[in-house]
Amino acid sequence: RAWTRPKPGHTAEENEDVWVVAPGPAGDLRLAVADGATEGIFSRAWAEALAAAAVAHGPGAGVAAVLADARAGWA
Repeated sequence: RAWTRPKPGHTAEENEDVWVVAPGPAGDLRLAVADGATEGIFSRAWAEALAAAAVAHGPGAGVAAVLADARAGWA
């Protein structure tokens, strides 16, 4: 279960914060949180791509690898 609130003056549907939780290969639990920028275009989609890439790469992954994966999925 997760709780989130939209920024003041925005509806729940406009909330672009994202979290991804998935099991890791060693039976661990991976979690990533991304704060979508409310005033940008495709903010939620980009936050989803970043969080998913971070969970897929796991702990210790470099930022460059996570960004490359998120960008590849974006195209």
